[in-house]
Amino acid sequence: MASPGFATSDFGGTELSAAVEGGRTSDVHGFDVRPAAELSWTRFVQDSYTENGATGAELAVSGKAENALTATLGVAASAPFRTETLGTVTPSLEVRWGYDLVQPDATITSRFAGATGGSFTVEGNEPSRNAVILAAGVSAELPMGLALNLGAAAELRDGQQAYALLGRIRYQW
Repeated sequence: MASPGFATSDFGGTELSAAVEGGRTSDVHGFDVRPAAELSWTRFVQDSYTENGATGAELAVSGKAENALTATLGVAASAPFRTETLGTVTPSLEVRWGYDLVQPDATITSRFAGATGGSFTVEGNEPSRNAVILAAGVSAELPMGLALNLGAAAELRDGQQAYALLGRIRYQW
């Protein structure tokens, strides 16, 4: 049972994406430098849902399906080196410019759950189509089949920023 004054819901959706990238790695003064271009597509499907609670203003939110298509151009650089204790360690840095060829619609259509009809639409912020995408990381191929990857990424747009920290441990036998 929901708490008085609070609304809850069971929200769901699906995301499907695909990308193709092309580039060529060259050795430039001991660094592996890779200019690249990418085209990525994402399909978002948001299920409809109805809020439950004791507010008297619960919403029934319509589902929707949207597509996004983004092109990027950039360069990545890495410099692998060998150590006695950690094996091969590879720091890397990547800078890209991204452009949204197709952006998802930033609107939500809802109605009050107890009402019949009378829906309304809320307009969300439409982000800039241009983005600067930055990534930095380090990977290590350790002895005994272990590999570690640590990294950080940022997507910077006018009025919107997204950040990520990434980590992975792999054991191969």
